[in-house]
Amino acid sequence: MGDLYAAGPESVTRDGKSMRVSEEADTDAFLVAVVNRWEDATAFGDLCRIADEELGDVRRLGSFQATLSLLADGGFDAAVCTQSANAWDTVAGVHMVRAAGGTVTDVDGDRWTPDSEGMVASNGANHGAVLDAVAQVRGESAD
Repeated sequence: MGDLYAAGPESVTRDGKSMRVSEEADTDAFLVAVVNRWEDATAFGDLCRIADEELGDVRRLGSFQATLSLLADGGFDAAVCTQSANAWDTVAGVHMVRAAGGTVTDVDGDRWTPDSEGMVASNGANHGAVLDAVAQVRGESAD
């Protein structure tokens, strides 16, 4: 996309300008990125449907790193994935989201690590609602 992202211990920039996650708290207005792979079309469709019904508008870029970069810069309000992801496509983006003020957990709400099952990343304003939506897809009752 022609942008240069850089992240330090507690800050992240795009083209030399400081980045922050969005401040949107209304999940109906969220712009949500779905990152699941296509191998299980039913699960992918379910995740898109629930995200659209519960969390606002849905997008898919096809690159986890690009998705997390845009979340860190306020372009997305949340990103969801119920599958495991490759460390090379997630670790830098997770750091960027956290440094920009966002929240990144696994699908159970625990701190995300490269070994986690799935990922729920958000601006942090209504992370619980995003987790609840993902729980619906996974066939679990929301808290």
